[in-house]
Amino acid sequence: MTLDTPVRQRQTKRILSSPDSELVTDHKRASYAEVVMSPPKTSTEASSGSSTSSIPTIVLSDESMAQISSLLVSTFKTQIESMVEQIANSVFSKLTCKLESLEKANEDLAKENADLKSKLCSLETTTDHLEQYSRRNSNRISGIKELPSEILTRLCYKLLKPSAVISS
Repeated sequence: MTLDTPVRQRQTKRILSSPDSELVTDHKRASYAEVVMSPPKTSTEASSGSSTSSIPTIVLSDESMAQISSLLVSTFKTQIESMVEQIANSVFSKLTCKLESLEKANEDLAKENADLKSKLCSLETTTDHLEQYSRRNSNRISGIKELPSEILTRLCYKLLKPSAVISS
């Protein structure tokens, strides 16, 4: 099996001019020189020797190509597997760290929630007891019509004078 250089569409190639041969003041716009390239020799020209310039060719057997191919595949495969493993381990460790911090925050919030529920229950019980005891000294008077211009405290004093008799 022989490897030949593919035929190029363009017969000229641009190369950078040497800084030694020409002073380049603008680094963004370097000057170029054109180089004419000759097309590669075909296998018939190489065997007949009709061309004046010789292009080196590499001849490899199918077995050598298979060995090189398998070596490249195994090398790239191990490198890719190594990179994938490193990336996966990095992502896994970051996710594990984030998960642990979220679990801790969740536990803290659950404890705080339980404490607040217990305080709320205690405050509701205390409020209920205070409301019950505040009504202990309250009196209810029924059967007397209430007038809009009346002041309740004066009416109570009139009704509760020692001389007033309450009948049931």
